[in-house]
Amino acid sequence: MERWRQYRQPDIIYRTTTKTDRPRRWRWRLARRFGRRTGIAVGLMGLVWLILWSPVFAIRDVVLAGETTASLENMSNQLLGRNLITLSEGHVYRDFLKAEPSLVSLRLTRGFPHQLQIHFERRHPALIWIVGETRWAVDEEGIVFPYDSVTGDGRPPVIDRRAQPAAAGQKIVTADFVRFVQDAGQDIPTLIGGRLRYGEIDETTIHVRFVTEWGWAVILDSTRPLAGQLQNLELVIKDHREQIHEYVDLRLKGWAYLK
Repeated sequence: MERWRQYRQPDIIYRTTTKTDRPRRWRWRLARRFGRRTGIAVGLMGLVWLILWSPVFAIRDVVLAGETTASLENMSNQLLGRNLITLSEGHVYRDFLKAEPSLVSLRLTRGFPHQLQIHFERRHPALIWIVGETRWAVDEEGIVFPYDSVTGDGRPPVIDRRAQPAAAGQKIVTADFVRFVQDAGQDIPTLIGGRLRYGEIDETTIHVRFVTEWGWAVILDSTRPLAGQLQNLELVIKDHREQIHEYVDLRLKGWAYLK
């Protein structure tokens, strides 16, 4: 009786699938899953190739804007054929800076699929800095970059008697000092009725000597307001011009010393 009940169990009599069917369904599901994943992988690889290596996004046209030079134009032409998407603004700036040290910044604008626009900003010489036999240009922020006689002429030269070494990109003086020298270089010639040959510093930028075309100098304190010192200079020139042989020292507030 016990054997008959075991034989009459429904899961044995009414089995809907056989043991031989199960492996077939498992293999079919595995093949379908593998095919789906393979298709996704192939599609991703194709997309990566399209973005990184295909000619679809190769640079064919470079448009320059802002302040350009011949060296910047030559460097820009070397970007033709590069990938528009993966081009790094930081890497481009570092490469261009080697060719044009006066470059302050650049900005890349991508015009898909093939155009690249580059906007340049360059440093401008505010004064000329002379160390030994070397001339440097200094911008309004006091940063050094290579001297260019075309853009540097007419700027007030300052001789650094300390002979302190300078390098492109180095900040050697403050922006306040640059403005002081610029303003003094413009105003002193008007007061004395002649031109300045150069400015010079010795141990510090606090005291600045401006040598006139006659050989005597005007000595100023760059940490004090320029206007008050020039007012004293005007009085000296008006009343004691013939007594000046070596210098007019205006560093002490309210006083002027002549020699």
